[in-house]
Amino acid sequence: MEENKHTMDELKPCPFCGGQAEFVTNTSGYQICDKIIGFSIRCKKCKTEYPKRYELRISLGSKGQIETVIDQRKQAVSDWNKRQGA
Repeated sequence: MEENKHTMDELKPCPFCGGQAEFVTNTSGYQICDKIIGFSIRCKKCKTEYPKRYELRISLGSKGQIETVIDQRKQAVSDWNKRQGA
């Protein structure tokens, strides 16, 4: 199974101030056996945040492996990188 890799390097600078973007955890919790991380992307400098919330959900498989149930990191990067400044 190929591991998904989404890094800060893939995020374009903020379209408003040129600052560096970052992944920010908004919520974190559990649902039955899944770990759920709610996140968004925002600029470190001006704090502009993409309004949509995304989810990363993982669980522990029957053989001890980590299984990705939902992974919206790629969509979050794509959405942020399509933004246009004022």
